[in-house]
Parts: sequence; structure tokens; C-alpha cells
Amino acid sequence: MRTALLAVGTRPEAIKMFSVARALTARGVRVQTLAVLQQRELLLATFDALGWQPDEQIERIGAGFSLSAMMTGVTTALATAIEARKPDVVVVQGDTTTAFAGALAGFYAKVAVAHVEAGLRTWDLAMPFPEEAHRALIDQIATLCLAPTPLAADNLRRAGVPEARITITGNTVIDALRTVRAELPPRERFTREGRRTIVVTCHRRENFGQGVLEVCAAVKTLAARHSDLSFVVTSHPNPNVSRHIEAELTGHPAVQVVAPLPYREFVHLLADAWLILTDSGGIQEEATSLGRPFFILREGTERPEAVGAGLVVGATASAITQSFQTLSDEPAVYARMATPSDVFGDGRAGERCAEAIVKHLDAAPRPV
Repeated sequence: MRTALLAVGTRPEAIKMFSVARALTARGVRVQTLAVLQQRELLLATFDALGWQPDEQIERIGAGFSLSAMMTGVTTALATAIEARKPDVVVVQGDTTTAFAGALAGFYAKVAVAHVEAGLRTWDLAMPFPEEAHRALIDQIATLCLAPTPLAADNLRRAGVPEARITITGNTVIDALRTVRAELPPRERFTREGRRTIVVTCHRRENFGQGVLEVCAAVKTLAARHSDLSFVVTSHPNPNVSRHIEAELTGHPAVQVVAPLPYREFVHLLADAWLILTDSGGIQEEATSLGRPFFILREGTERPEAVGAGLVVGATASAITQSFQTLSDEPAVYARMATPSDVFGDGRAGERCAEAIVKHLDAAPRPV
């Protein structure tokens, strides 16, 4: 039996790899999932919510959020796991430290590497940092580049990736989103009767410090100007984010500051929102599928397919408040942004990823 080792280190990776794991298992591949505790509490809670038990938990070596220390520790741990388990393919997702470390460890071990969500680019190594470099480097060493959209596949070609290594699959986040939406479990509702709910998430490194403070200032300004607004602001484990959000917004009568929610509950919160303010890539995809307008709190996006449902606004209070006023004053603009789109996938991306991986494994020579 062929074996696939899945390296999963963050909540978004678990969400986006879940359908891949299921589809590989259904095709007779033995799946071994390593939970790299890059985000311990969020990751383990997400595995639990999905009913997915990892085969091994790998602790982060060292404390703090140093990129070099994280990269060194995770690469070493994954190299050890690959040597012990001897998989036929290492599967990584996205652009995290875990994804880059897993791809590098697999490459060094001369094991095939499959990159789920390949080809996303801003073509600016400083945005997002360090994720843009991570994903570009993974794509250069990956055996299979599983691109979520035709545009992502074009980016891979532009970067010199051979056509034979590229497969367009759709984005696996839509698989998870559709599954959760179909289940409609009971959940606590954060929406308030007669108010427009604004969901806010901000966690990218380029927004640490001043960017987070600007977003908080925008929230307070909008709340003061519009009595019908209710804000749900999710904090983040990184103290560079949480200390500012909690200091600036906790106790505000129009604001609920909440810890990261379980995925099912968070999907329903997004679906109930009038507007979403976010610097997250995955939320851009989810909001586009749900038909929820959103502002991108960055200077650009590696998901230009989302522009239309979302506006690139940046993380300044003035830009956020001005864009909000335009959206609020022009119902036709809002209605256009609030149209659901399947540009990121049809809910079968995991099956296509698994099909490409199995095809490669079947073609590869078996060890004697």
C-alpha cells in the first residue's frame, strides 16, 4: 500500500487538507497525518471539530515566534518523521512554516512532494511576509503543484514550473465550507437583531503593531458614526495582535472581542455578516463563495479572483472608513459584491488533488 504523509501545522491547513486526506483514503492510500503544533490550541481544536485524529503530534522546538527558530525546529522534526515512516509522498498545503519545512524535508529525503494550493502569488516577497517566499520556494521543489485556479496555474508557468507538474484542482477550502454549511449545527449567534454585523480578523505579520491599531481605530470610528453596527473581532494567539485588540476594543459596547471560534461556528458567523474586514487569504475564498462582501486589509492580494466580492483597502483607518461609507451609501455596489461565486471551486478539489497524487504514485516505480 502506498503511503502519504500529510504535514499540518495551522488551523487553515487542517481545514484545507481534510478533504484531501479523506479522498486519498478512499483511493486506497494509507494516510499518515502529522500535527505540527505551530498553533497548538487552534490546530488541535480544529482536528477535533473535523473528527480527524492525527497519527502523531510534533511539538514546536523552542518558544516564541522567531521565524528562523520555527523553521529549523519544524524541518528537523519532519525530517526525522519522514525517515522513520518512509512515505511515498509528502503532502503540504499553502505557505506556512510547516508547509515549507515539510516540502524541504521531503525534497532532502528524495521523496515526492505534493503542494496543495500551489501557484498563489503577489510577486512581492514582502507581501505577505514570509508566506510569499515560502510558497514560491515550495513550488520550485514540489513534484506536484496542485493549483486552485487557472490563474494560479498561469503563475506557476510564469515561474518556470513545467506543465507536467501542474494540475488545476479548485480550492479545498470550498470542500470544507460546503460540508459545514450543509450540516447546519446548532451554534451561538453573534448577530444582534436590527444591526449590521461586521466581522473583523487581522493577523498578518505586515499588520503587526500599527496596522492592527489602525484597524481598531477604524472599528471605533465606524461604531461612533453608525449606531446600527455590531462588530465581532476575533483575537489571535500571537501577542503582537491580541494585546492591541484587547487593549483597544475590549469593553466597547458595540464590539465583541472573541477568541478564535470553532470552524463550524465561524463559518456561520461569516455567513451572517453584513461585511467582513480581513487580511486572511482563506477568508477571502470563503467570503467569495458565501457571497459576503469583504475588505482586504492589505495593499494587495495573491487571490485576485476574489476582487469583485472584496475590495483591496489596506490597513489604514481612513481607507477603511471611507470604503465603508461608499459601500453603505451605494446599495447597487453592495448587491454586486454580495453575489456568491464558485471561482474558487465546486467542492470537489480534494478529490482532484487525490486523483493527481494517486496517478503519480501509480506511475512511480515501486521499491524492490
